[in-house]
Amino acid sequence: MGVNASTLVAGEVTARTVKLTRAVLPAGLAEGPLEAIERQVGRRQHEARRSEQQNLDEVTKAAESVLNRVVVEIVDMLDMEQLIDHVPINRVVARVDLPAVIEEIDLSGIVREGTKGLGGETLDNARSGLMAMDQWSAGLIDRILRRREPRDLSPDWNGANQPDAVISGVLT
Repeated sequence: MGVNASTLVAGEVTARTVKLTRAVLPAGLAEGPLEAIERQVGRRQHEARRSEQQNLDEVTKAAESVLNRVVVEIVDMLDMEQLIDHVPINRVVARVDLPAVIEEIDLSGIVREGTKGLGGETLDNARSGLMAMDQWSAGLIDRILRRREPRDLSPDWNGANQPDAVISGVLT
């Protein structure tokens, strides 16, 4: 950092000296050498500023890292139970805007999704039970009428919209 600072100061002194020399010497006499000096000084000042910015960035990162470590160590040293005991929970809850929180929650959507699944399962179970009862009653009627050959009681799906599984004529 010290080298960059001295380079910047030397560059500033050189730039002012060149400006003074241009004012004192006749025009065109030392123009070529002065331009070369200005270019060289300008390049070194640019490099010094870039290096200074890099150093500043590195120092900032190092300081943030050290600060983060210190904060983590301090938090680790705290007794959280004791800290929580000192938190005025009623004041914290009082600051919460419950109507705004409830407004952000799609309560009707949650209820709708929950009941949709429950309603669908209930309906499927009822259908399965009714189909089993239908088959049982058909078998009872066959025995009462003394039919010798069992009838095919499976539903006729015509190849369209057939359920994934049909076990012994009952949908599952």
